[in-house]
Amino acid sequence: MMRTIELIALCGVLLPAHAAFAQEAEPPAEYEQLIEEALSESANGNWEDARAAFRQAHAAFPNARTERGIGMVSFEIRDYVDSVRHLRRALSNEVRPLTEEQRTEVQSLLTRALGRVAIFSLANVPEGADITIDGRAVEPEDDGTLMLPIGEHAVVVSGAHRWESSIPVRGGENAPLPMRFEAPVVEDTPPPRITPPVAPPPETGPPDGSLALTLGGVVGFLAGAGVLIAGAVTYFEANGAGPMTEWADVSGSYAITQPLQGIGYGVMGLGAALTIGGAIWMTTGSNSRPSAQLQLRGTF
Repeated sequence: MMRTIELIALCGVLLPAHAAFAQEAEPPAEYEQLIEEALSESANGNWEDARAAFRQAHAAFPNARTERGIGMVSFEIRDYVDSVRHLRRALSNEVRPLTEEQRTEVQSLLTRALGRVAIFSLANVPEGADITIDGRAVEPEDDGTLMLPIGEHAVVVSGAHRWESSIPVRGGENAPLPMRFEAPVVEDTPPPRITPPVAPPPETGPPDGSLALTLGGVVGFLAGAGVLIAGAVTYFEANGAGPMTEWADVSGSYAITQPLQGIGYGVMGLGAALTIGGAIWMTTGSNSRPSAQLQLRGTF
């Protein structure tokens, strides 16, 4: 914290005691009284009251010295944004300009204050957009920048576009405002209509493989029937042999009749099952086959 005696010494030049002020316009009568009040409050450490008095004195007679007093007291209050504003103006104001010593001291204090704020360029902000900081509308600085104190701040830029973000300030930042606009909202414009894809008509022909299955079943049934007939013929030939026929001559043929009949019945049954299954597939498969659209629905 700046010592009070230093503040009084630095601000004492505000009093019109120097001959150099003789040619300038005379301040109103209340100016000197407000300056004395500001210095008295500063001496007692009443910084808010001191700043209020300096502001009133500046309103009565704007000059570089009152800007300097406001900037110095604002630094003591830790209102660094306000301090930067007024210290900058103190350096550029030509009414009761600062001495070289005062300029050096103000520049040093300004450098300290700049390290406790962030300065964002508004070059990317659309002209006429409204800027809100922590729920309050703000105006850019005299140089067109946005200055924020240390801390977390909710920033909203609105207009034809809208952008909002929470920006942390650690002090010393000097960069463009990190903006990413949403798409502009166009009133009374209906959303584009999306025509759903038309599903292809279901296939009406027999499904692949059903005809082959049916034909295979028929062939198998006929083959089984042929084996069954061959077994029956062999059986009757063996039983119809004459009385003089030796058993050894017919025993081989008789022995294969039962296996042939079993194979014939089995092949016929399998062929019949395949034929019936293929026929059912042909008649019902064409109506139950799903379309490609239904198959791909879960892919996307």
